[in-house]
Amino acid sequence: MKKLFLTVSILFLALTCFSVEFSNDYIGLDFEFQKNDIVGSVMRSDYLSDNTIDLMFTYGPQITDPFRFRIGTGCHDLANYYGSLGVQVKILEFLNNANGRIFGVYAAADFKLGMDYIDANLAAEVFVPVNAFSGLQFGIGINHELSPFVSLSYSGGLYPMQISQ
Repeated sequence: MKKLFLTVSILFLALTCFSVEFSNDYIGLDFEFQKNDIVGSVMRSDYLSDNTIDLMFTYGPQITDPFRFRIGTGCHDLANYYGSLGVQVKILEFLNNANGRIFGVYAAADFKLGMDYIDANLAAEVFVPVNAFSGLQFGIGINHELSPFVSLSYSGGLYPMQISQ
């Protein structure tokens, strides 16, 4: 009787707990460091200037797939604060069993506007996982002055689990 009860309990839990559905809407949060004018910085040996730090929220509804929308805030050289809007395009993306990203290639366009700072840039980014739901995202691109930059971000995101009753 104990074996039968245990078997039925395990089957019930397996069917209810492991048959989850995931949303097709993407939600993510990025903390990004961007080094602008990398060529000029190397020539001048001025590595600590012309940097930006961003905190970006990314949302990608199913109806706009492969486009995801980004909004956030940041600062340039730890002095000029700005707001940021952008779009991320999913080029290639692989997911794990929990619908977290395993690997991804993206293109991103961001526009940053503050009281004393304005910038627009295009970038190609590669996501490499650190754990099931986050990882490092490496990027390279150009800004509105056609100056190259590199970026490194800690990026977390997933397709959330749907709860049905």
